[in-house]
Amino acid sequence: LTPYVQTRLLEEIDPECHWFLLDVSRQELSRRLNARTDHFMSPSLLEDQLKALSAPDHAHRINGEQSIPQICNDILAVILHANETRTP
Repeated sequence: LTPYVQTRLLEEIDPECHWFLLDVSRQELSRRLNARTDHFMSPSLLEDQLKALSAPDHAHRINGEQSIPQICNDILAVILHANETRTP
């Protein structure tokens, strides 16, 4: 998301909303894109997309190279921890 979009979203959404960023290496992203068939995004666009990426400073970073169940568990752990430490 661009900084402009991030700012607009932060102004409009619940302040307790969690942002997550799945960290995936350039090599893994390239491998995944090249493995797709009939996908709208050409693998040749990857570098430009990564250059345009503006990772939110306030995002929880999750290892996106893990299994999907592990990614979900990590996200859930962040949310549950936040709920435990939140003051009413």
